[in-house]
Amino acid sequence: MEIKLFINGQFKDSSDKIIKTSFDPSNGAEVAKYHVPSAKDIEEAVQAANNAFYNPTWKNMSQDERADLLLKISEKIKERAKEIVDIEVRDSGSTLRKAKADVHNTSAFFKVMSKVARELKLSVKDEAASRAGFSINSREFAPIGVCAQIIPWNFPLVMAGWKIGPILATGCTTVLKSAEETPASAAILAEIIRDAGVPAGVVNIITGGADVGRALISHPLVKKVAFTGSTQVGKEILKNTAGGVLNATMELGGKSANIVLNDADLSIAVDGALYAFLYHSGQACDSGTRLLVQEGIYPEFMEKFLARIKDVKVAPTTDPNAGYGPVVSEKQNQKMENFFTVVTVRWMVISLKDSSLSRQLLKSLQNTLFSRKKFLDQLLGLQNLRLKKKLWPLRITQSTVLLELFGQKTQTKLISLLASLKQELCGSTSTTF
Repeated sequence: MEIKLFINGQFKDSSDKIIKTSFDPSNGAEVAKYHVPSAKDIEEAVQAANNAFYNPTWKNMSQDERADLLLKISEKIKERAKEIVDIEVRDSGSTLRKAKADVHNTSAFFKVMSKVARELKLSVKDEAASRAGFSINSREFAPIGVCAQIIPWNFPLVMAGWKIGPILATGCTTVLKSAEETPASAAILAEIIRDAGVPAGVVNIITGGADVGRALISHPLVKKVAFTGSTQVGKEILKNTAGGVLNATMELGGKSANIVLNDADLSIAVDGALYAFLYHSGQACDSGTRLLVQEGIYPEFMEKFLARIKDVKVAPTTDPNAGYGPVVSEKQNQKMENFFTVVTVRWMVISLKDSSLSRQLLKSLQNTLFSRKKFLDQLLGLQNLRLKKKLWPLRITQSTVLLELFGQKTQTKLISLLASLKQELCGSTSTTF
């Protein structure tokens, strides 16, 4: 598969002819050759988006017409679902089950955006501020212009949909940069967008690394930046966009915790905890890679947890029964190998005999050993929880974390527990209310 730059409605070679390769993380086989944009190509893409924004064909398009385009995209994704699933499995290391869900959810999201576009209120009268015979006040909403959008490698199709859908619904334009590790599904989405009849230049898709991203967000015609990725890179982007007072949206990583309390239903909590950190090999911003179990149920939970993990099938992602596959790239694998020999938590250490995820597909996952030190990234940090002690601070450096809480039967107790966490933002789910 050859992936060219999608600029102004056409697929084009890179002007400086730089071509790189993406690989299947299950077996190292080549998936695609992709063109890397030069500074000239990035300039052309932004100019195309800017011209399209002011082009009457797009600027004067009605909300119903934009909604119809979004609906066509949704239908065309469904029509090509089998093809997209196949490429997503090979390009991103997603299991078949995850890839099928991603394709379905992306199609559904464009359908939702179609409804949003149709019902969007662009003028809202402010009744509280208006006074009869004196003033009529309203809030007027208008598309912001050219958006620079950067997506990660863990959910390439879903993230592209999440970024592009609102662009089309609101009448903006975009240059989207897909990740070097996973360029394939975004390229298919570009074909679908073109075939659905979206005007040329409204959506432009390129692939590249950090240098391409920096050049894109620093372009003077860009009015908004949307980034999904690491906290460290997000901080850098916010610094770079501050000078121009750009509108910026960051969706960054965290270290999410599951808390299992004494009154939890373990038949639900054990599977929930496993899914939380095994889903997509832990490569999700909301992966539940911290597990805190209240001391009253800790021994029973551990027994059930270790027994259940043996049922998880570690296999290449083309295996329909695979529950755990490879990480996305050799670079990610090497990063994790620095942590896998000894992975530390406060009371215990998880150590794996074989840590070469990309090649060996974590065959030794079931042979987990426990001892002490610090945990990072992929593995599960499991901690015995004593609520009578001053448990908090369980401070996490990132500002946002997802907490999944099993147990605690009354809403008041649950909210009180969440309020005691030293987090700026927490989300929770409970199995009991």
